[in-house]
Amino acid sequence: MLLNLREAKKITKEILSHLGEDNFEIRQEDGIFFIEVFPKEKAGLLIGKEGETLYALQYILGLVLGKRASSGKEVAYPKIVLDIAGYKKQQEEQLQAFVQSACGQVLETGLPMRLRPMNARERRIAHMVAAETKGVESESEGEGRERRVVIKPE
Repeated sequence: MLLNLREAKKITKEILSHLGEDNFEIRQEDGIFFIEVFPKEKAGLLIGKEGETLYALQYILGLVLGKRASSGKEVAYPKIVLDIAGYKKQQEEQLQAFVQSACGQVLETGLPMRLRPMNARERRIAHMVAAETKGVESESEGEGRERRVVIKPE
């Protein structure tokens, strides 16, 4: 059984109510559930340090939605994208500006620039920004938590 939007909304409401939150929007696009929470007071608590709580809550929502929607032995975990008070959007915009600035420095100096270690989502955004900048290219280097994007002249 595939999870429908009405059922996803019901389950999300139940989970968020345990956190004292009831103000959220949920929509489904291409099989992905996008959930935006608008907390009354404690956005920072729900987001956590560097978004750790937000990502943990996103993971838990995915697990619960998958388990509730599944019948039989096979569990179909839906793709969940959770944002709280626009945190992810703001982080993405800041990252894009940072990478654009780094691309500008590479173009100006002609020297490669190694960015800070990033998670896979952040690296994907960095590569996309670099790909849109004429005269630079990007690649990833390193392993695990130390994996980072290097921007260099073409």
